[in-house]
Amino acid sequence: MKPIIGIVGRADIEKNGKPTIGVLENYRQAIIKAGGVPILILPPQLLEYENTNPKDASLLTDKEIEILNIQLKLVQGIVIPGGSKMYEYDLYISKWTNDNKIPLFGICLGMQTMSKLDGFFPNIKINNHDEEDVSDVHEVTIDKNSKLYSIVKEEKIMVNSRHNYAIKKANGYEIVGYSPDGIIEAIEKKDDDFNIAVQWHPEKNYDEDIISQRLFTYFIEQARKKVC
Repeated sequence: MKPIIGIVGRADIEKNGKPTIGVLENYRQAIIKAGGVPILILPPQLLEYENTNPKDASLLTDKEIEILNIQLKLVQGIVIPGGSKMYEYDLYISKWTNDNKIPLFGICLGMQTMSKLDGFFPNIKINNHDEEDVSDVHEVTIDKNSKLYSIVKEEKIMVNSRHNYAIKKANGYEIVGYSPDGIIEAIEKKDDDFNIAVQWHPEKNYDEDIISQRLFTYFIEQARKKVC
């Protein structure tokens, strides 16, 4: 059976000015192509997220956590995608997935979310890793002793890059990938089936990039093991 993969919803504003929550097509299609069944994990609070600063959002209530738990129990894998704002529900989903040993794939903001697992440290602002729709922006060196290396099978890879922020620390995770200028580009938990995050966007160039295909394929394979 195909595993169900939950993609955490991201807030946005439609052209008509109405707030919405959804997922970019690249994520949905990459999961389908790799053999999974994507569903959207929606945040539970009654607020317009795109119009709400994360610092101003109230804490999750027990009832709101219950709404998240009902959704999370449906899936065999979670993708925490890129975005511009991180809310408490992102952090809760990351911790729940870790606690329940569900395959977890963080991308860009998703990696920054996962790095806060055991602490709340500020990210650092950078100015040279934001080039939209460019495939080979910079090199990443992968730790040869990492699970990530066993998946991608290469020590040096070229990646796309679409982020203004990076992490200082990988609380609860091991750092397994760096760019030449010292930016942390990949983190993981070796002992889990798949608990990996990358700062680049493998969903964007899935069709033409073998590294991206290997990442999503292995993620789906590990999620399939959770299917009852």
